[in-house]
Amino acid sequence: MNSLPRTNNNFEGWHRAFSSMESANHPYVLAFLNAIKSENPFTDLKKDTAISITDVQGQRGVRYTNITNQITSIIDDSENLSHSEDFRSISYAFSLEIY
Repeated sequence: MNSLPRTNNNFEGWHRAFSSMESANHPYVLAFLNAIKSENPFTDLKKDTAISITDVQGQRGVRYTNITNQITSIIDDSENLSHSEDFRSISYAFSLEIY
């Protein structure tokens, strides 16, 4: 799982913010390029901030980390399990964390 997010919420948030910079759904090429140019300093700042953070796991909640660890162990052991057992184990991992 390489400690990557399981969802694309970060990208969706960026896309919403970027699309709000333009008043049209389908802007002209020059307007699009100007929007990209104005977004560049913010992107550079976010990139530098992400690079400076050394403890990525510290940002995630305990629930997220527990579920990720359980799913990782299920995937590592998937050679010994059938597909239905894999799915059952993953759904069980999620159901334990809800309560």
